[in-house]
Amino acid sequence: MDTAIGGGDFVVGSNGLPHLISEKEELLQRAYILLRVPLGGLCYNKALGSEIPLLPYNDEFTVRAQQAAREALRSLPDISVSGVSADFSGSDAVCTVYLTSDLYGPLEITLELPKEENRGDV
Repeated sequence: MDTAIGGGDFVVGSNGLPHLISEKEELLQRAYILLRVPLGGLCYNKALGSEIPLLPYNDEFTVRAQQAAREALRSLPDISVSGVSADFSGSDAVCTVYLTSDLYGPLEITLELPKEENRGDV
């Protein structure tokens, strides 16, 4: 069991206490954090994170993002990366990572990434 995180903070339930999540939601939250945080961006463990937020938005993005996702999620043995798609047409780039879980079947995580001119510290 874990505490839900949303908008950079703990999600609070109607009772004013942190909202707890378990199983599928917990697995998705862990995977999201590992994919969204830039590799080396956590001062207490520089090995956690992903290269996805650091990749240039070019023709190789999806291939490199899929490799980066596999590397970032290697510590989660219950899921594997089955594909990546990207859309650079909006104000932010959108990267969707498709996963397969032994327990939950197909899953997906969508990352909103600032475009180059909007990038800053995450």
